[in-house]
Amino acid sequence: MEGEPFSLQATPGELPKSISGNIPDPEQDRKTYNLFILYQASRALSAVLEVEELLELSLDMTTEVMNTAWGLFYLMSEEQDALELRKSKGIDAKTIPSSLHLAEGMVDWAKGKMEPFSFDELIPEMPFSRSFPDLRNLTQANPYFLIPIFHQLRFIGLIVLGRRLDGGVFTENDLELLSTLVSLSANAIMNAHLYELAILDGTTKLFVVRYFRQRMREEIKRASRYTQPLTLLMLDLDLFKLVNDTYGHPSGDKVLADVGAIVRKCTREYVDIPCRYGGEEFAVLLPETDTEGGYHVAERIRKMIDKTRFLKENIRITISAGLASYPTDADTDEELVERADLALYEAKRLGRNRVVAHDQSAIHII
Repeated sequence: MEGEPFSLQATPGELPKSISGNIPDPEQDRKTYNLFILYQASRALSAVLEVEELLELSLDMTTEVMNTAWGLFYLMSEEQDALELRKSKGIDAKTIPSSLHLAEGMVDWAKGKMEPFSFDELIPEMPFSRSFPDLRNLTQANPYFLIPIFHQLRFIGLIVLGRRLDGGVFTENDLELLSTLVSLSANAIMNAHLYELAILDGTTKLFVVRYFRQRMREEIKRASRYTQPLTLLMLDLDLFKLVNDTYGHPSGDKVLADVGAIVRKCTREYVDIPCRYGGEEFAVLLPETDTEGGYHVAERIRKMIDKTRFLKENIRITISAGLASYPTDADTDEELVERADLALYEAKRLGRNRVVAHDQSAIHII
């Protein structure tokens, strides 16, 4: 889902009466101003479910509210051994470190801080050199403020801000507002992360079957309501057992991850619904797509996989695909899966590395 850019502008009627209308003057009513900002931030964050969008939105909010020239968002890596640069604003990302190594004691050092702090006060500290040596690489960017990000006392990231555009300094109220704002962002990001863990396959980063089945039922109802076509692709890697037997399951997982990336690249983000259906089998639901359109998507995936060389051994992998469409081939989700599967079996029977539609006459038309 595309998130709206964060803006401090308010539309009357969208806010509680106490903070509706234009942006309150922070010099006249600091409490109302803070409530206004936090309410707007909460609304914006709650409307987004994707982690990447939340990272961008959080950085947008922080730089706008604090009126800084630029900002960086570092997030803890999956290996928990480094902070990785995920978003940047107002600065060339090529000029700054893409990761910050977490040396021994860094997390404890960050917990001791908890609050936002200036870069200048960080440099003289003795623990700095042993706890966060890579941060020195940011010096050339002239950072001004750093905000450690915690979720339930777990250190998950760091926001780095440049100087304020008005040349001013952060007040105590600014720091209090900043801490609450970042806390809201941390909760939203972790909730979105947990949601993604529940609906995404860990290896391929495609949707899991349970979520896919639910979405398929919803999309069929929508296609019926608006008299639109819907096509299902079933794809299966050819002779994939040989990869696991020859190179081992970790290498097989790497191939599956790369195939998942190809499937995502060949489908429409936020429209199509790609899924790891089980083992080395994949499925893709294509809303508002007829048989011909579905055939071309399947062929695009097949050709890209065929020309890609996987692993360091440069091995070749192929994929077979079958497809069926609603309402021409099926009336229900069960029938759609069954008929796409039949087409997939036919693709295997005909020699693999090919696409077959359930309606064979459609193949000739295409």
